[in-house]
Amino acid sequence: AQQLRDVENLLSQGVDALAIVAVDSNAGVNMVRRAERDGVPVVAYNTAIPSPDVSAFVSRDNKNVGRQAVEAAKAKGVLEGKWIIASGQAGNAVAEEVTAGYFELLQPLIDAGTLEVVSHEFHAGWDPESARKQVENALTASGNEIQGVLCNNDGMAGGAIAALEQQGLAGQVFVSGQD
Repeated sequence: AQQLRDVENLLSQGVDALAIVAVDSNAGVNMVRRAERDGVPVVAYNTAIPSPDVSAFVSRDNKNVGRQAVEAAKAKGVLEGKWIIASGQAGNAVAEEVTAGYFELLQPLIDAGTLEVVSHEFHAGWDPESARKQVENALTASGNEIQGVLCNNDGMAGGAIAALEQQGLAGQVFVSGQD
């Protein structure tokens, strides 16, 4: 709702074009529809908006971003044991793709029994506080036996680090984020 209000505000100022990173892909359709009424083209950035009225879509390779996070853990020699995954907004293409990239490389380790994902949750609005609570709960459930936390963005990684700090584990547990 806030993002739609922002789009309407920009349109009222007479912008010539919009680049939108939709928090929710489907909600982005209404933003595109609104811009289309004013004849303003929309470029969807990094999050696909399922609308034929989007003028262009520009994105990084989000699945590869997830693979790179796992590769970084592998390079640190910590890709084993118990792990937590904090994914962004459910249904958001970026969250889904980054997480798919994680699992592409983690699944063989999971199947081999050398790595266990003890907690995987999607977080509405990419909420750092929600990610902090997820990590706190997983730490409690695992007796603080966590090797790493893969987070879809830096905000959630900050939440994870806050939870790790409370247990004296910050700097000892691998944490990834992006942006």
